[in-house]
Amino acid sequence: MSKKKIKLNFIDDPIVREWILQFDKKDQLLATFLLRSMILVSSASLDKGLTLSIDKIPVMDKERVALIPIRKPKVSKCLGVVKRPTYTSAELIGNLLRNKERLDGKKYVVDPTIHSMIKEKIKHIVLVDDVIGSGQRVCGYWKRSLPKKIKSWLSLKYCKIWIVSYAGHRSGIGNIIKTIKNVNRNMIKTYVDLAAKNPIWTDQVYTLCEKYGQKTYRPMFATGYRKAMSPLVFEHGCPNNVPSILWAKGKHWKPLFPNRAIPNKLKIYFTDYNTASISSDLLALSNQYTLALKLLDEDEAQEFYNDNIKIFTILGLLLRGNKYLNLPELLMSNKDEVEELIIKAENYGLVSPTKQVTMFGKDLIKRLRKEKSAKKKEYSYDKKITYIPKQFSLKVAKP
Repeated sequence: MSKKKIKLNFIDDPIVREWILQFDKKDQLLATFLLRSMILVSSASLDKGLTLSIDKIPVMDKERVALIPIRKPKVSKCLGVVKRPTYTSAELIGNLLRNKERLDGKKYVVDPTIHSMIKEKIKHIVLVDDVIGSGQRVCGYWKRSLPKKIKSWLSLKYCKIWIVSYAGHRSGIGNIIKTIKNVNRNMIKTYVDLAAKNPIWTDQVYTLCEKYGQKTYRPMFATGYRKAMSPLVFEHGCPNNVPSILWAKGKHWKPLFPNRAIPNKLKIYFTDYNTASISSDLLALSNQYTLALKLLDEDEAQEFYNDNIKIFTILGLLLRGNKYLNLPELLMSNKDEVEELIIKAENYGLVSPTKQVTMFGKDLIKRLRKEKSAKKKEYSYDKKITYIPKQFSLKVAKP
């Protein structure tokens, strides 16, 4: 008899339950919804996303590429007091890039000096970060840390500049393009594009973050730094553009990721565990309730391939009139991965070449809806969530 793979349930972890129980009982479901829709990015996923994004940069044969992780400005003294060195995601990204250099040293070099860049005739300069939130970190690095010599080379077109990030918020990317001269969207490579406002977070979610954010020592970051409301948490640390209830301490508040650190006991969940959760939330917001419940049940009770879950989600979103080109942002997934799923759906006969759901696709969705009748139950945190309440029944906003 083959052993079934045991799925880890993030929401049922004792640490997570303790965090949810800090909310008033009437707000616990909404807090669970917020947590279920967060994207936990493993270091392996970060490496994959950055690598694929760098590989998309058009480089001619024998051209050399400089990879530079974006760091905070080094401040050794402040008012005469020696400060401790600051360790950020740049150190992790630097190690990932160093591995790429070791694999292809003829093409890539990490953190080269001005002298070596001249000697090796660098043609491409790639600034690398984990996430573009407000865009301030990239803009600040450009203004204060990028050597003037490199800026002059770029101005004279001796070389090209590229900005690479695992994920990028549309508003932050726009801020970079507006601030940095001669940088356009094609020069910014992101593995995952994020809408200016998360399509599955209603106004109630923002209100929840504002309300309980006041209990933390960082109430001004209730909806994240510069109100970014980012849904991304990395295995190496929680960004400050995530709602402060997740990472900021308070006199009567215990965050899930204290001081933006990831507790060792929670690192096991930084996988694709929440693919079905995000898919079901999107379908619920598109009024595809029964299908959403089906996915939740599959996620909790049976083995189910993530690709198939996402295909059903794509069908549900298309049936609600969402545009094909908006799917990557709605799913918070890489464009190429979504394209592969669409091709798979076409091969199954679920989607037509014009990206419309076929009759077979509609019949499949209809059958899934009828397969299990959903019984609404009163919510209790000690019970599994068996339905999506009406307050989440808004249409998915079209960017």
